[in-house]
Amino acid sequence: MDCECAEDSWVWLYGLLALVIPTALGTIMGCIKAGLQLAKVDDKVPPVFISLPPPITMITLAILGIILWADMEDTCTDFYGENHMQLLVLFRIQVILLGIAAIFGFITVFAQVTTKP
Repeated sequence: MDCECAEDSWVWLYGLLALVIPTALGTIMGCIKAGLQLAKVDDKVPPVFISLPPPITMITLAILGIILWADMEDTCTDFYGENHMQLLVLFRIQVILLGIAAIFGFITVFAQVTTKP
């Protein structure tokens, strides 16, 4: 990295993680659900095991993004603003959207935990 704060800010890595992990998890969960339906055992697997991983992932990524944004120093923000503005904007958009997804994730987790089968 060409900035001392890049090791602490994780902006590049977060941008990659926030794009790849939810996409990969959605694909994997879709394959698992299709496999369970093909094997005709989907009625034996509680729905919570299929619906809970994505909200937990969104909550985790949102918390990580909020922490990274809050801990970013002004010099680091200025550096990214001058040299990598699109990355900084993408980072902030991802944190905001994952924050919104985390709210719905909390609602989903709460509903899954409190609902009796």
